Amino acid sequence: MGLASLTSAFSGMEASRIGIEVTGHNIANINTSGYTRQQMIQADGIYNYSYGDQNQILSIGTGTSVDSIRQVRNSFLDKEYQTESGRYGFYQAKAQVIDELETIFKDIDQNGFNQSMIDLKNSLNELSKNPDSLEARASFIQASVNFVDKAEYSWGQIETYQRDLNEEVENEVKRINTLTKEISELNSQIVLYEISGDNANDYRDTRNSKLDELSSLIGIEYKEDKTGSVVVFAEGNLLISDGFANQIELEMIGGNPNFMKPVWADSRTDVFDLSKPVSAELGNDTGKLKGVLKMRGSAAANYSTDPASIEGELIPNLQRDFDILIHDMVTMINDTVAPQNHMNGPKGLDGSQYIEIFKRKPVDRYDGSGNYNAENPLAAETLYSAGNIEVNPELLKNYSKIPLSVNDDRGDNSLVEKIITTWEEDRLTSDPTGGTKTGYFKYYNEMVSGIGLEGTQIKSTFRNQEKLLAQIDNQRLRVSAVSMDEELSEMMKYQHAYSAAAKVASTVDSMIETLIFRLGK
Repeated sequence: MGLASLTSAFSGMEASRIGIEVTGHNIANINTSGYTRQQMIQADGIYNYSYGDQNQILSIGTGTSVDSIRQVRNSFLDKEYQTESGRYGFYQAKAQVIDELETIFKDIDQNGFNQSMIDLKNSLNELSKNPDSLEARASFIQASVNFVDKAEYSWGQIETYQRDLNEEVENEVKRINTLTKEISELNSQIVLYEISGDNANDYRDTRNSKLDELSSLIGIEYKEDKTGSVVVFAEGNLLISDGFANQIELEMIGGNPNFMKPVWADSRTDVFDLSKPVSAELGNDTGKLKGVLKMRGSAAANYSTDPASIEGELIPNLQRDFDILIHDMVTMINDTVAPQNHMNGPKGLDGSQYIEIFKRKPVDRYDGSGNYNAENPLAAETLYSAGNIEVNPELLKNYSKIPLSVNDDRGDNSLVEKIITTWEEDRLTSDPTGGTKTGYFKYYNEMVSGIGLEGTQIKSTFRNQEKLLAQIDNQRLRVSAVSMDEELSEMMKYQHAYSAAAKVASTVDSMIETLIFRLGK
């Protein structure tokens, strides 16, 4: 027994002191979001060797040392959490869009679009009874105005929300870029601290929290290299590596500022290949940004849009489906009262002919020679499309001009009856392959029900994903969260260990003092 014994005792006291500091740090951060419990790892000290009786080699320990202060984390659970967080973000974005669209098409009272269709049909029925009545004609024109107003209102809400989603894309890209820079900076700080043997656990906590958030916005994969820095890939492209932090920029699609697409700053290539299907089976349904893009689409659509060009894009498909209804109703009525061939058209009460009910705002129905100005899918202003139509101003001024009479018979209701009969036919389908056709009311109801059905599926997936994410997070917390009971137990353990080591030191000191005193005599 000698100085070596004192060294052993002092090492125990020092280790216990550090253990108390680590435990105190844990307790202080018990309510800190993202904090990971830290744990002191001890190792026994080097051994001294000496010879005992009969030259037997004796190994005598020299105490303990603090090997490291580590975070108590499960990297497998971290990776699993971030994978499921990506799916959570994807379906969260879709669920939010569905909520908005359901609000737009929720006919909860008598002021919705469905009611405007009912009112228009009823006005036609009344007009059929008295085709020469100015009162019945006025009611029909007013119902037509209301129909156009409701169609434009719903259409305008969809377009406005689509533009809002474009702003959402910009916001998500900004956040991704910010997180990318911050994670890269944290990489540098962690490497700097740990290369000198210091502890960077708090920086690691911050980095892990930012990786969690990043994973919810865009699908990522990452690994930690031997220096402590993480290499991150996003959508298969290098995002962060050894001081490099890639950025995402935005480019207009087709020169339209309302539709921006994300591209990699270093290669100018698209961040997402949205031409490919996205599904859970393919494992690419990850990231809020992708979810927003798939719902927003790459362009506004109308009845003439090629369905193959908007496959999997919710809002453009809804725009197309809705506009198919508007276009067919409008052109069916117009073609009946103002034939495209400009021959033998019906007449109004004042003898007027070739006056359409629904007018394209910037384009007349006929040119100066009486030829029909045909619709051109490449020129939106020529389409009888939602947002581009109005009730003919001529008819708003004079109801007598509505051309309903055949063969100058003012009381003839055959034209109105033809419109009513055609209305009730099964005319429409949104299926590009030519599915079963339905009438106007059923078509609209099925369109609205389709939103609800898809919404039910999306929201169910979202809720399941929310539960799964919470389960994984709870598993992580059981491993890494601070427990006050456990930390107080650790505190008592280190306190007792410190007192015991101090007692050893005091005893050894007393023994050495006694030995020296006696030898001095």
